[in-house]
Amino acid sequence: MITMLARWTYLRVKGRVDHVLYLLFLFLMLQMSVTERFEVIPTEATIMATVGKRAALSFNLTPELSAENMEIGIFRPGSSFFVHLYRGGRDENDGQIQEYQGRTELLKHDIMKGKVILIIHDIIPTDDGPYRCYFQSESYHDETDVNIIVTAVGSDPLLWVEDYFNDGIKAICESDGWYPRPEVMWRDSNGNPLQPLQEESRLNSKGLFNVQTSITVYSNTTVFCSIRNALLNEGRAPSLQISDTLYERVNRYGVSRAIIIISFLVSFGAVLISILILVERKMRQTKVKQKAKKETLIKEYGESHTFNEMQKTFDILKQFLQVTKENITLDPESAHPFLNVSGDGKTVENVSKEQDVADNDNRFDFCRGVLSTQSYQSGKHRIDVEAESEICSVGIAKKSATRKGVIHLDADNGVYAIRLWENHKLKVSSQKETSPIILKIFLDCSIGHLAIVSLDSLERADIEYNPDEEVFFFFEVFRDGIIKILS
Repeated sequence: MITMLARWTYLRVKGRVDHVLYLLFLFLMLQMSVTERFEVIPTEATIMATVGKRAALSFNLTPELSAENMEIGIFRPGSSFFVHLYRGGRDENDGQIQEYQGRTELLKHDIMKGKVILIIHDIIPTDDGPYRCYFQSESYHDETDVNIIVTAVGSDPLLWVEDYFNDGIKAICESDGWYPRPEVMWRDSNGNPLQPLQEESRLNSKGLFNVQTSITVYSNTTVFCSIRNALLNEGRAPSLQISDTLYERVNRYGVSRAIIIISFLVSFGAVLISILILVERKMRQTKVKQKAKKETLIKEYGESHTFNEMQKTFDILKQFLQVTKENITLDPESAHPFLNVSGDGKTVENVSKEQDVADNDNRFDFCRGVLSTQSYQSGKHRIDVEAESEICSVGIAKKSATRKGVIHLDADNGVYAIRLWENHKLKVSSQKETSPIILKIFLDCSIGHLAIVSLDSLERADIEYNPDEEVFFFFEVFRDGIIKILS
């Protein structure tokens, strides 16, 4: 009887102890579960990133908890590969998206406090869009999303008059290096919007937008080409002034065309007779204008130049004409994709269409430029050039000259040249619509002197440069322009 009572008492006590231990175990498991719960919070849900710069995606755990032994992954939603992965106490490269290889860095200075920062270097347009980050412990998991908005402000627009169009003047505006697609707007001098003639945009080799827009102007005025990044509210707005002289010239062409059309409607025979009469009259007028132009040129030259300046020009001509003319060719490997270099290397033409050519470090990708195959660092050299359009530039470029992006014709970019339509001395007259521009270019490497003489006007432009390295002859050709190297 005593033995049975003792046994019952033992089981009773033992049952209470097991019950207490079980409750204690459940409490500890619940406490551990509560302790392991966390939330992933991004410092910024939306990040603006500039092309070529870096973006920082910052994440932290709340409550503050060490993430040193956790798995941390950042990926693009919809992709099974990682942008960056941290696991087992180290960064892993396996499974990383190819375009992010070598561009990501996970900063772990505060990982003991549950904070990490993902750095994406050298931002490119395809980095735009959503990202997802997760933290995974042994017993819990949480994730969050962030969004990167990629932006880029392009180059200063190039604005120029290209041709006469529908009794007006066709102006073109072009700029490169924008993201996303920029807003383009033409405005007059009063700020009123103008309807563009044409507008097109395309992605360049870097995934950035190149935009080109044109407009027809029907009166002497100032027009503004506004290209703006709406996300940054930043843009460029160069202006172009159309002079009375240029517009009156256009009006004369418009009237002539109208007369021809009306005459054609009267009768085919009358038109034929009218054309013959007009051709003969035009020839007589051309001879008279050429004679008057020569007389005016001589008069203006005598009034605006001193004897010393005239003497210097003739001295330069006399000195350099004794130098043997160089038989140079143009290097197609340096030519902008819009430029077509002839097989003999003597002619370059802007065909306004990108050709199937391979990119390289020496090729111009924005400036419509091309270099000579030959380079010089000593001695005196002479070449003769024929430009069939005033929308051209001529000069020299150093071996280290900038080849990519927007190029200014100055020492900072290593290109020394003059643009024919801007330079007052070499600016051509209206007769140049049918007559080529013949230029003699003289290079003296010993003193760093470049002289360009127009045979039409006997005017001269001089450029000084530092002769510290070899130079190439440089030519810039805009739409429909042609430059020939004369043998």
